[in-house]
Amino acid sequence: MTPKWIRIVVLSVAAAMAAQAADDVKPPVVKQRVEPKYTEEARAAKIQGPVLLKVKLNAQGGLESVSVEKSLGYGLDQSAIAAMIQWQWEPALNADGQAVPFTAIVEIDFKLL
Repeated sequence: MTPKWIRIVVLSVAAAMAAQAADDVKPPVVKQRVEPKYTEEARAAKIQGPVLLKVKLNAQGGLESVSVEKSLGYGLDQSAIAAMIQWQWEPALNADGQAVPFTAIVEIDFKLL
């Protein structure tokens, strides 16, 4: 459960993926999302903002790799990655309905309330 003093927002995953998908590819859909933890170090330093993760999914919707495209530090990058590893996805589909690999940028926004 996320404490009341923070807000973690995954900004428009579907919209971001749709924008990155070719016209003939339906982007993957998040089936299960795990919220990252706001670290004590980041909270004490009043750090907030987005962490951008590059996510590569295989044709089955499994996570092949995740890397940080934009870092916040203070343990928030690692927290975002640890959460992302637990996400579950329905695969991207091409125009023929075949599951295909997909790469996307996912923004996880850490905000102090």
